[in-house]
Amino acid sequence: MSPRIRWSIFSTRRLLTNLIINASLISGLFGCTSVVVPPTPPEFPPKKWEVVQLIESMRQRQADFRSLRALARIDYAGPEGKSGFQEAIVVQRPDRLRLETLSFLGAILIVTVDDKEIV
Repeated sequence: MSPRIRWSIFSTRRLLTNLIINASLISGLFGCTSVVVPPTPPEFPPKKWEVVQLIESMRQRQADFRSLRALARIDYAGPEGKSGFQEAIVVQRPDRLRLETLSFLGAILIVTVDDKEIV
């Protein structure tokens, strides 16, 4: 065999090996699919509330929660541009409220409300 023929056979083997490897990689990648599990239906139907039970539940919830604390992000846009800030909100039932407007410098505006005044 001449060197040219050996190179041709080597080239064909290399091409065939690369083809087999690439085909197996592609089939492996496309052959893997995610399986979606269908949601299981609930075993029991949801509880049907009667009006009296619903009102009683709401009264109990109202008695349980006396205060609320939250951090809100407010973004707004106006004729002068866009801006945003964070607001710390504290509510204590029945008649107290505190709003703190926060910036990177700290609280820049504090509003407190009770049953007699707004400060």
